[in-house]
Amino acid sequence: MNIYSVALSFSKEAELRKAEAVISDWLSQKVRQRLSPAELWEIPLREYKGDVVLELWNAAGAPKMRAARLSHPDSRVAGRRWLTEIGWSENWPNGSATLSFSVRTEETSALVEAPPQVTRPKLVEDLVKKCEFASYVPGQDIKRLTDGDTAEAVRHIVTEDSRSYALVLVSAMSDGAYLADPQRLRSLLAGIAEVVVIPSDADVRDRRHLGQSVPLVGWRS
Repeated sequence: MNIYSVALSFSKEAELRKAEAVISDWLSQKVRQRLSPAELWEIPLREYKGDVVLELWNAAGAPKMRAARLSHPDSRVAGRRWLTEIGWSENWPNGSATLSFSVRTEETSALVEAPPQVTRPKLVEDLVKKCEFASYVPGQDIKRLTDGDTAEAVRHIVTEDSRSYALVLVSAMSDGAYLADPQRLRSLLAGIAEVVVIPSDADVRDRRHLGQSVPLVGWRS
């Protein structure tokens, strides 16, 4: 079962190298053995205690493409394995790079009935905290509707034909609180969606059409 997937792009090679160090640290914690970014690719197959397996692929040619897969049994449900897959594609100096991440489960028995817990790997959270992505990667910050101008800007994003990501609109309740923490949403949805917040005191009405007050955002909590 597919649980999670995201692609994160980089426009600076230094940031990709920083991301590779974060990935190596995360894998080191998972296999309980120190793996530097350089050492990571020396052995294509590593097996560890507890039936933990790390597989690596390194393709020749350009663009440079690599992949890693970490798999391990579910600690609570017999007959289920978790697989985290990471893909690299980079083309420097005139291009960019993309890291893709996916998490899925494989059930080795038809008797496995417990549904898997939907999760986002902590690895992605660490990358969001420590790395700078290309400017077009969504979810790197929170968009706030503070007036009609910013509302108009978001409306432009909504109707943009080339938009390839989701928008999550979060409006305040009457007491000014939010049903979901916008920062938590941004952390979970980085690379997948832009989080747009409407403050409780924001005036997001378009007043430029014949003196009329036209709402740019049509729903609220």
